[in-house]
Amino acid sequence: INSLNLEKNQLLREKEESDQNFKKLSKLHEELKSELERISKDVGNKFGHKNKLNQKIDELNQETESLIDEIEKWQT
Repeated sequence: INSLNLEKNQLLREKEESDQNFKKLSKLHEELKSELERISKDVGNKFGHKNKLNQKIDELNQETESLIDEIEKWQT
């Protein structure tokens, strides 16, 4: 019985240590998850603005080409 009690106490200590480690890891996981979401949002914003700028440039290029075509038509 004494041996079983010692083993039980050892297992309880190990369980408590495992629970503490789990809590620490869970907290770290949440912090990393939040940081990743923030970084993803920042990257999305930066690339989103770049994509919008590229789209506007493409639109202006198309308009310019159309205007050049119209000018050429009038000149001939």
